[in-house]
Amino acid sequence: MKRCSKCGQEYPGTSEFFDNAGRGKLKAYCKECRRRFHRIRSDGQRYSFSHDGVRTCPKCARQFPATTGFFFRCSRNRHGLTYLCKQCQRSYVKAWRLKHLDHERERERRYAREKQQKHPDLVRMLRRADYRRLYDQMIVAYGGVCRCCGESTKEFLTLQHKNGTGKPHRSRFNGRQLSAVRDLRRRGWPREECELLCWNCHRAIDIHGSCPHGRTLLDLVRSSQTEIMMELN
Repeated sequence: MKRCSKCGQEYPGTSEFFDNAGRGKLKAYCKECRRRFHRIRSDGQRYSFSHDGVRTCPKCARQFPATTGFFFRCSRNRHGLTYLCKQCQRSYVKAWRLKHLDHERERERRYAREKQQKHPDLVRMLRRADYRRLYDQMIVAYGGVCRCCGESTKEFLTLQHKNGTGKPHRSRFNGRQLSAVRDLRRRGWPREECELLCWNCHRAIDIHGSCPHGRTLLDLVRSSQTEIMMELN
């Protein structure tokens, strides 16, 4: 038995109830639903253009100019545009993807694997470009200078998680730093979680717990006195 994706009725999976789709497969709609669809499409009332170049969206019943500013391109349709307006088309596609989420994710993974196998150099180049674009956005979002010493050279700046939250954050993405940065972008670059540091300040804080740039004058005087006393002894 095969279920029609339009009316939901079940019929025997034969050519008596479903049209042939090629490669031994059958159409998703039953023959009756396909006849009804083509009958509505050809009656010239619901989907056709009016004489003044205005088109009516069958979902929201609003009229728009028959241009690509209000309808997506579609070479399969006789007028070269989708039947639904852009807003309704986006809503329809979003609802369909949510309903078939597992199928869509598997399709995207399969497409990514095939693209990686066919064009490895192109994929590598696109990933590098995506990384540079994401890195530039991060630098601009967090001020563009080191919080400790004021270094502004882009190549020297790195991302620092506050209060030791870097490892828990990356563990949510299996340790992938790029995915963690994308998550920060998705949440609007929260400043209460991260900040910019140069490599020197970042390394000093990781190893020694503080950076020499952040020490006060009193701390510097005390460290100098300690060094002098050690030399005298």
